[in-house]
Amino acid sequence: MNSILAARRMAHVSAQQCWPDGTVLTRADVIVNGSSLARAGRREATPSVRIGLAGAGPGPAGQRRELFSTVLLTRVTAVFEPCRHGRSEVWVDADLGRCRAVLAAARLVGRRARTRRRSVRLLSEASDLNGGPVLLPADIAVGDLLAIPCRGAVSRAQVRLRFPGAAREDGGELPPAPACRR
Repeated sequence: MNSILAARRMAHVSAQQCWPDGTVLTRADVIVNGSSLARAGRREATPSVRIGLAGAGPGPAGQRRELFSTVLLTRVTAVFEPCRHGRSEVWVDADLGRCRAVLAAARLVGRRARTRRRSVRLLSEASDLNGGPVLLPADIAVGDLLAIPCRGAVSRAQVRLRFPGAAREDGGELPPAPACRR
């Protein structure tokens, strides 16, 4: 039991160290270099990024420490409830396969969650390489904003969706509903 609790504490500390230096985490916002991501999400197209110096703390064991870290601001484009005993799927408008996202630290931005968190699969049209489990509020909905820290410097061009059928601001198609995977 001590090992399990220690692993959870280490994961929490590691997730907190992935944000850029000076990042302030509140219940409904992430503030990077004095800039509110909730406000940016209302004014800017998503996905968008904020790059800053990497947070303090040691890097992962055996790896060099990154000089920069990025916060990716992305919008939820679809939410699919699970078939039977699967996980819910949350689709976003960013290519998560092209950055080293720290999904354990993903946060809802712009509103307070009214429910507890649950494990969901985070996906985008762009890549099958994403889809890792992430804890998000159970009341996550289309249009919600997520702030996801990424290791290293990531440009907006790297995480923007590139091909037809991807969720777009101009009314493009939503992702297809997932089939049950039995």
